[in-house]
Amino acid sequence: MYRKRLIRQPAIRSVSNSPPSDTAPAAANKKKKLNSEQRCLSWFNLILSALIPLMIGIFTVVSYIQQQQIAYENRKQDRKIEDRRRSEDQHRAENLHYENVYEKYIEDISNSIFKHSTNQTSFLDNQTRFAYIKSKTLTALRRLDWERKTYLFLFLLENGLLPGTSLLDLSGANFVNITVKSSISNKYQFNNLSLTSVDLTNSSFIACNFVYGGNLADSALSGIDFSSSFFMDTRKLYFIFDSVVLERANFQDAILHNIRFINTELSYSNFNNTVSSQVYFISVNLIDADFSGAVVLDINTCIVNSNLTGMKFANEILMQLNEYGNLLNVLLPNQTWLIDERNLVRNGDAETNCASEFDTDTGSNRTEVDRETISNWNVFKWGETNSSMIISLYNKTDLLLLGNCYFNLADEVAVKMIQFIDLSNYSLIIDNGSAEYSLSLLVNMKQNHCLQEYFMVSITHQVAKQSPNFIIHYHYILNYFNHTEWIQCTLSGPIPWKMRLVKVEIGYLANGTCLVDNIEFHIRNVKNES
Repeated sequence: MYRKRLIRQPAIRSVSNSPPSDTAPAAANKKKKLNSEQRCLSWFNLILSALIPLMIGIFTVVSYIQQQQIAYENRKQDRKIEDRRRSEDQHRAENLHYENVYEKYIEDISNSIFKHSTNQTSFLDNQTRFAYIKSKTLTALRRLDWERKTYLFLFLLENGLLPGTSLLDLSGANFVNITVKSSISNKYQFNNLSLTSVDLTNSSFIACNFVYGGNLADSALSGIDFSSSFFMDTRKLYFIFDSVVLERANFQDAILHNIRFINTELSYSNFNNTVSSQVYFISVNLIDADFSGAVVLDINTCIVNSNLTGMKFANEILMQLNEYGNLLNVLLPNQTWLIDERNLVRNGDAETNCASEFDTDTGSNRTEVDRETISNWNVFKWGETNSSMIISLYNKTDLLLLGNCYFNLADEVAVKMIQFIDLSNYSLIIDNGSAEYSLSLLVNMKQNHCLQEYFMVSITHQVAKQSPNFIIHYHYILNYFNHTEWIQCTLSGPIPWKMRLVKVEIGYLANGTCLVDNIEFHIRNVKNES
C-alpha cells in the first residue's frame, strides 16, 4: 500500500492595501497598555492585601484609645464621687466642729453672766468679767464660719452685750461676712453701737435701725451693706465712720441722719436713693461714688476737702450745697476745684471783744486799753514766754475803713503776736500741688511808726501737727519810708506738699508805736489764676 503523501502548500498571504508600517506600532502600544494594566492590577492587589491588616491595626489602636478614654472618664467620675463624698464628710465634720465651738461659747458666756455658778466667784469685778468675755469671744470668732459668727453677733445683741450698751470691748474682732437682715416680724435695732477696730468686711446690716449714735471708727468695712437701713437720732449724737475703709459700701435706700465721715474711703460706694440730713463728708474719697436719686433735706449736710471725681450726683444737690456754703475745697466731677477763699486768720481785724471797750457815752477817740490776752492770738515779748499788749480804739471817722480797733505793737520792749492756722481742710489741693497762700496786713507808717528795719512778718509751717519743729518758709521785712497812710503789705507763694499747719508771726523789734490791722491769710487755687 502506498501512503498518501501530504504536500504542504505554502500559505497564501492576503494582500492588503494598507501600508505595512502601521501594524507594528499599534500592536506595540496595545502590548504596552496591557502591561501597564497588569502592573496597576498587581499594585492594586498588593495594596489591597496590605490594607486589610492596616485597617485591622487602626481599628485595634482606636479601640484601645477609646477603652483608655472610657477608663479615664470612669476614674475621673469615681474621683469626683470620692471627692464629693470626702467634701461632704469634711463639711459635716466642720459643721460639727463649728457647732461645738459655738455651743461651748454660749455655755461659757451664759455661765459667766447669767448663772450663779462656781465660775462666777473667779471674777473680782465687772472689768475682769468682761475681759474674760472678750477673750472668749475673740477666740471663738477665729474658729467659726460666717454663719455661726452671725449667730454669735445676734446672741450678743439680744443679750445686751454689744459695745455701746455694755462694757464689752470687741476691738480686734473678726465679723467678716456676717449677715443681719431684718424681716417684717423681726426688726433689728442697734442702740449706740460701738465697734471700733473691728473687721466687718463684706458684712450686711440690711433694713436695720441704728439709733442714739454709734461708732465704727478705724474698722475695716469694705463691701459692707447698709441698704434700706435707718440711721436716726433725736439726741444729736453722731454715728461715726471716721478713718475707715468703706470702699464699695452699699447705702442704697437708707435714711441717713447725723452721720460723720472723716478721713474715710468711700470710692465706688452706692448712695442711690438715700435721704440725708446733717451728714458730714470731710476729707473723704468719693471717686465714682453713686448718689443717683439722693435727696438732701437740710442746710447742714456738707462735703469738704473731698475728691468727687467721677461721682454721680444731681447738679441740683451740688448747687444747693454750694449755695449754703457747704461745698468747700473739693475736686468736682468735672475736674475743677471749688476752694474756700475766706480769711483764715481769726480776729485779724482786732474787733473781737473790742466793742465792749469803746465808750459810747463820751465818744472818746483813740482810747487805748491794755490787754494781757488778745482773742485768738498768742502775745510774747522777745525772749520771754508771755507779754502784755495794747489794743487801741480807732477814731470813729475811719470806722468804715478799719472798724473800731486795731493792734498796737507798743511796749517797753520788743513784742510779737503769733497765730496758728490749721490747713487740714485744704490737704487735698495742697497735696495736688495746686494751692498757694496770700498773707496781707495793713501797717501804719504815720510819724515814723513801724520803722521798717524793726518790723517783721514771718510765715513758718510744719508738715503735720505732730511734727516737733517748724520749718522756716518765708521771712519778710518792710522797706517803706516816711509814709503817712496805712500801707497794705502782701506775701504770697506756693504751699509745700503735705503742709498742714501755719504759724503767722508779726513783731516789732523796737520800743514805740506800731499799728497793725486787717491781717488776712487766704488759700487759692494757683491753676485757676494762671
